[in-house]
Amino acid sequence: MMTGTEKRVRLSRERCLMKLPFWGRQELILELEETFGVSTWATDGKTLFFNPEFTALQEDKEVNFLWIHETMHCELGHFARLGG
Repeated sequence: MMTGTEKRVRLSRERCLMKLPFWGRQELILELEETFGVSTWATDGKTLFFNPEFTALQEDKEVNFLWIHETMHCELGHFARLGG
């Protein structure tokens, strides 16, 4: 069952897809995982990890920004440079 925070993150992805379709390919590839294992948001290039408590405190425009920010990490290959 989807939590309210996960639903909000998914709706934000839809808004970003509509306004910024260039990022849509990568956004759709990423699986979503709600976790307390990260303090904000993070990605390994396959999964977008988001902290529900942090996300709940953000305005919609900030959640939209977080999507683009994490997607850019994927597009620029940042997670691949972690070395193991």
